[in-house]
Amino acid sequence: MPMATIRRIKIILVTALLLLIAGNSWACWNKSVSDKTNYSNCLTSAKLGDKQSQYVLGWIYEVGRGAERDVQKSFVWYRKSAYHGHVVAQYKLSQNYAAGSGVTQDHQKSLEWLKRAADKGYPRAITQIGNLYFKGTEQIPKDYGAAFRWYKKLAGKGSAEILYRMAWMYENGQGVATDINKAFQWYLKAAEKGVPEYQTIVASMYRDGRGAKISYKQAIKWYRRAAQQGDQAAQYHLGVMYGEREGGKRDYDESFRWFQRSAEKGYVLSQYRLCLIYSDGLGVKDNLVAAHMWCNIAKKNGHSDAMGKMFELAGRMDFSQIDQAKRMARKWIKAH
Repeated sequence: MPMATIRRIKIILVTALLLLIAGNSWACWNKSVSDKTNYSNCLTSAKLGDKQSQYVLGWIYEVGRGAERDVQKSFVWYRKSAYHGHVVAQYKLSQNYAAGSGVTQDHQKSLEWLKRAADKGYPRAITQIGNLYFKGTEQIPKDYGAAFRWYKKLAGKGSAEILYRMAWMYENGQGVATDINKAFQWYLKAAEKGVPEYQTIVASMYRDGRGAKISYKQAIKWYRRAAQQGDQAAQYHLGVMYGEREGGKRDYDESFRWFQRSAEKGYVLSQYRLCLIYSDGLGVKDNLVAAHMWCNIAKKNGHSDAMGKMFELAGRMDFSQIDQAKRMARKWIKAH
């Protein structure tokens, strides 16, 4: 067979192989065969220049699937793939340089490759570079404006923490003009991710009319979502709203329930509230011993008004009651 014909056949076969590789999202990796077979297939196609196979081969060496773990070989193949434009390989390469994995640590090169991946829209790279500017490092000075610009590229699809940071920057005018209405919208996005701390913020903004129209109904809804996840501040605020008839009928039973849950977890404002509730019999039978106990606990936890209230209560109690309240407080503090 003429050499020219042989060369044409080789070209056709190589082209067909590359087209097959390009049509497969994992290129050389097939779950239906062994790891060693996958490694062999990946090595063949990676040597032919397929960037996806080069990336997968880097991953194989990184985790030790089908070949012995080798961080230096992993770096070599990630670098080949990265230079061919593979965005995830570029991100991986930035992590290699940052950690000194398979290569001498180089923060400048790490940042360069991180920016390449971020410029192509890779979410993990965008998030990381935004975080670097938000927090600041020895190599990158803190720059809220740069952090905001990178975070904004995520188009609201970042983590709850990223959404919270954007809200915080709008609220405090850090890196962007102050805008409480936009701050509220980003806090709401963060709250919708299910994080109780951010749900409590949204509830308070509805309650106070900051960035949103006052809505006690929405405030109670968001406080309740956070409170049911154990957020002590939300539990306290629910207790206040039900006890002081904010947004509806006063409900002392519901108020007491939320104060108690929060107080038992150590929330000092709720502990002091229980002191007042037992002192005045608000929704429960008045109980000076229980009132003194909770004021004693609140005082231990730093509440500024608790001591004065204890003196007032002591004037209404005999020595045995005071002694009992103190013993109960000591027992509670020791147990918690």
